[in-house]
Amino acid sequence: MRGETMLLLIVTVLSVFPLSVRAGKRSEERRHGKFPRFIPTEHNVSASSGGEALLPCAVDGLTGRYTVIWMKHKGEIPNPLFVGVDQVTSDERFRLIHEGSVGTAWNLQLSPVKVSDEGFYECQVNTEKPMRHKVFLHVPPYVYLDPTEVIMEQGSALTLQCNGSHSPLEWYKDGAKIDTSGSGAVITAFVQEGERAYSQLIIDRLRIRDAGTYVCRGGGIARSATVHVLTEKAPEAVKSAACTPLPTITAIFLLSTRWLQGMKS
Repeated sequence: MRGETMLLLIVTVLSVFPLSVRAGKRSEERRHGKFPRFIPTEHNVSASSGGEALLPCAVDGLTGRYTVIWMKHKGEIPNPLFVGVDQVTSDERFRLIHEGSVGTAWNLQLSPVKVSDEGFYECQVNTEKPMRHKVFLHVPPYVYLDPTEVIMEQGSALTLQCNGSHSPLEWYKDGAKIDTSGSGAVITAFVQEGERAYSQLIIDRLRIRDAGTYVCRGGGIARSATVHVLTEKAPEAVKSAACTPLPTITAIFLLSTRWLQGMKS
């Protein structure tokens, strides 16, 4: 019985000894400034879809005993991207920017950025209680509409092109959603290049009532285009607006306004 007690005591001492050594080692490292610490950097980064994002992380006092790990959080499950300088993810859009063995920068570069990349990223040092530096990447939605202003003759064909980061893209005219069943308009919508959405609004033969403000909306973002439709009796100087590039559009619009005022008088 006494032998068993002695054996248990030896096992206990051996199991506790490495912990006390590690604790002493950590205390010594802290006293001599060798324990890793994060150098203050940004916690919020914004990047446009299709652009480039640089997520900063800087670690001072990083010895060979410790490793920097970059990961992305998807819900509660972390997705490792880099362990040290070794890339773990198969997504080639990610790149580690590090200055070498003596460098403090461990920045994560992402290009091209997608809307789905938005979220929290974590730069971690594998100390006994992991050190964590979180960075939130914000990717705002976007909508582009082209052209934004046109002056065309009655009977001409009109095409408006809308590109956005969210699908579906919806079309409105003068505040009301366009109903293609009786409006004479055709809307084509398709998704291409991953997340980017594309849509066209086409009117084969413009009528006077087709003039107005058209809006393309998606992801909570809206962009507008103003369409002017001229009758066949409009003077030649006004008709030439359809072939005149911006930025002379303002002068032509004023000319058409004066012509309409003259018609009323």
